[in-house]
Amino acid sequence: MFTNADKESTEVQTLYGFIDQYSIPGNPGFDPGASSPPLLDHASFEDTTDAITLTNGSVDLDGDGTQDTTYDAFGADVAAAGGWKLEFREGSPDPAERQVTNPTLSFGIATATLFTPSTELCGSEGESRLIGRAYNSGLVLPSGIFGTDTCADSQNCPDGVSEAIGSISLGAGLASSPSIHIGNQEVPGQVTVFVQGSTGEIDREQAMTMGGIRNGEISWQEFRAE
Repeated sequence: MFTNADKESTEVQTLYGFIDQYSIPGNPGFDPGASSPPLLDHASFEDTTDAITLTNGSVDLDGDGTQDTTYDAFGADVAAAGGWKLEFREGSPDPAERQVTNPTLSFGIATATLFTPSTELCGSEGESRLIGRAYNSGLVLPSGIFGTDTCADSQNCPDGVSEAIGSISLGAGLASSPSIHIGNQEVPGQVTVFVQGSTGEIDREQAMTMGGIRNGEISWQEFRAE
């Protein structure tokens, strides 16, 4: 984003989730006495680029309508591979999507704003979108991070099952890093994500996390002198 050549780049860019090998109890992948764990090969990371999570916990990994695995089983595959990867949208012949702001990790969910530049004089502000993924698998939660939506006909979803949503369009402009507000949420585990675009517009989106949120008074003890 510092030069026109970068702005016009069509090279696909990727978000990686690396798993700290020291954080896995009994990990056979390295010697605990070694000064450092072995280097991870990001080429072997589990690919979540086309993955679609359904509200029943099934996951279609390549978007072909076949339910290939489950949310929990894929998490185990990611742990074995050492991480996950998510390729951003291709742009050829237009500029490719990229991440130029810092992501935010909150209660197990990584949120980030992605930006697609424009080479047109009348649309020079480009467009942004907000994504959310589970930090430990790169998938969208079965409950949906930004809600759920009706499955596409090609998904062959069972009755009563919807698609979990992990991406929202923010419209024109370069969006800022996501800011998380807990507040007094009516839905447990839900937070509010704020982003501001370069056009000045502020977007406010509700996002579901993995939970563990504490808001308000935790305990109270009063001492009185006799």
